[in-house]
Amino acid sequence: MKTSWRFPATKLLLITAVSLFLTGCFGILTPSLKIRIEPDPIKFQFGDEKQDVTLKFTTAGLGSLTVDEAKLELQDPDSKVVWATSVPIEQSSVIVPGITIAEAVTIDLPAELTYLDEQLYNAELKGKTYTLIITITGSMDPIVSEAKVNFE
Repeated sequence: MKTSWRFPATKLLLITAVSLFLTGCFGILTPSLKIRIEPDPIKFQFGDEKQDVTLKFTTAGLGSLTVDEAKLELQDPDSKVVWATSVPIEQSSVIVPGITIAEAVTIDLPAELTYLDEQLYNAELKGKTYTLIITITGSMDPIVSEAKVNFE
């Protein structure tokens, strides 16, 4: 009687795959969120103090996820932080993959970047591109999303 070497190897591979699946070692199974900022780029002109944007959160993986806070930073073209804030969220949820939730928010231009004089605005901001960075922290690795902020 011949024994097949394939059966034990296949069985071992299957047991390993199931074990990894159940422990969440496959990246696609770990619960997480993806964030997309729309529009990208966000555009400001002289006199604009705020812009409406949409944050689209898309779930991925399976399991429970806790979100502690959202950190927002605005960096100038030299990557220097000109404005930063954090927003506590403190929410937990069971994650099912593929669900997208859109959240409309208003981005207020920081006081440091508002100019009463158009000539000063043109000299300081017009034609420059800043970067808005949103970082979500919690029970998962930090989730980071960026959008350009153009001053026209």
